[in-house]
Amino acid sequence: MNEKLEKIISTYTAIAPPYHKETRLQNDLGISSLAMVELIVAVEEAFEMEFDLSTIGRTQLTTVGYLSDMVENHEN
Repeated sequence: MNEKLEKIISTYTAIAPPYHKETRLQNDLGISSLAMVELIVAVEEAFEMEFDLSTIGRTQLTTVGYLSDMVENHEN
């Protein structure tokens, strides 16, 4: 797990890292819908990337692992 990503996620939840790939952002970490939007923007800015939300949709971007994979795929 990328430490930078964990730090970003931790600003939107009261639950401290480490996080596991199967950890659900909203259900397990309690991140609200509004905070999810803010989290996505924060990740985009931190990693200088842009998510195409029309292709991934809200149903896929549910876990720490999915978010981590998207960041890793962007970096490679």
